[in-house]
Amino acid sequence: MLLKHYTIAIKISETKLKQNNIQLTNTNRELPATEEKLRKQLAESLQQQNVINEQNQYLLILLTAIPDLIFHFDKNGLFVDYKATNNMKLLPNSVNPLIGKSVYDLLPLPLAEDTIESIAKVLATNEREVLEYHLPINNQDQYWEARLVKLNNNQVMAIVRDTTQRSQLLEELHYLSLHDHLTGLYNRAYFEQQMQQLYYTENAPITLFICDLDGLKIINDTFGHQFGDQLLKVAATTLSGVFNKHDIIARIGGDEFAILLPNTASHEAQAAYQRIRAAESEYNAQKNPIVLNISIGFAVSSQYSSNMNELFLEADNNMYKEKNNRKSQYQ
Repeated sequence: MLLKHYTIAIKISETKLKQNNIQLTNTNRELPATEEKLRKQLAESLQQQNVINEQNQYLLILLTAIPDLIFHFDKNGLFVDYKATNNMKLLPNSVNPLIGKSVYDLLPLPLAEDTIESIAKVLATNEREVLEYHLPINNQDQYWEARLVKLNNNQVMAIVRDTTQRSQLLEELHYLSLHDHLTGLYNRAYFEQQMQQLYYTENAPITLFICDLDGLKIINDTFGHQFGDQLLKVAATTLSGVFNKHDIIARIGGDEFAILLPNTASHEAQAAYQRIRAAESEYNAQKNPIVLNISIGFAVSSQYSSNMNELFLEADNNMYKEKNNRKSQYQ
């Protein structure tokens, strides 16, 4: 019985051994395929890592190249991180001078409050916020634009751009749209705009002067436009010296100037007329090569009515009457 028991056990062991040998044989056959699969997975991982490295390198180059400041704020307005540029003298030359500080520590109070409000809006709505502001840097006026976007539920990224040149250009374009390029006075467009705005009884009585520079065409034809332009500048300077900076003085035509004086009664208008004449005489007394002759007409509205078109026509007619009278005196 014992021998029979051992014989059975040996057969079972032989059977298991054969099964294990079969499994090992199958495994050995599968090893090349498994190794190839692992090699492919490793190659794909390395390729993906290379792509990620290239993308990171690209982003790093991009961040270095753009002329913008980048700030990370938390929901309370604390600086979490930032990226500055070498050509922006906004930050002190120390390591992480902003990290952990609040916008209230570094910005004027109104701007800090606007920043906090924009951060809250971005986190609440997931929409971009644009904040434009003026902030002097190193005693120089500079203009900035901050675009705030949501990073996560607790942080906002702000991309800040120096818009000083653009703002200055817009200011220059706005100035040129309202001023005469030769004399620096207001132009006709601005003058007509102000005429419409002054069409209210609260500005009455309104005085309107029309001044015409006599002989400009003859001077241009005889001496050249350079002399004519110089005389126009002299006339503009003369009129500007007579009135104050709040009065509206404009060049409305080639040789025509206009002055709007709200809340100016007849006796004040007459006094202004005399001041123009005195300034004209003072210039001519200096024996300049070209004489300054200005024909002047003015009109004053009533206390209760300011029909600007009628007022303009009246002043213009009075100017031409004086021009004709001066011509007759010279003949």
